[in-house]
Amino acid sequence: MAPQELPPLETQTDVLVSVAPVAELGYPLSERLRLKAMLGVDFLLTQPDGSVHPSLALQPHPVRVVAGLGLELGLALPAPPAAAGGVRR
Repeated sequence: MAPQELPPLETQTDVLVSVAPVAELGYPLSERLRLKAMLGVDFLLTQPDGSVHPSLALQPHPVRVVAGLGLELGLALPAPPAAAGGVRR
């Protein structure tokens, strides 16, 4: 019995361009750690290719809601020394 030959692999790519205004709300948990929540709307600006993105083929310019939760870690970097006679903020 001969092994079955597989069809050649095809790779399709497409570039999607979108704009997403986002609002973020943060709550400090410590001096460097902050909890963040975000909510926004993502508008596609390009026509998606239905063969590459079958889920987007029904609408020419879909709008999607984006939301997320996250933790933000802030790094405290030392300030450079002030020049002689200069004002340090």
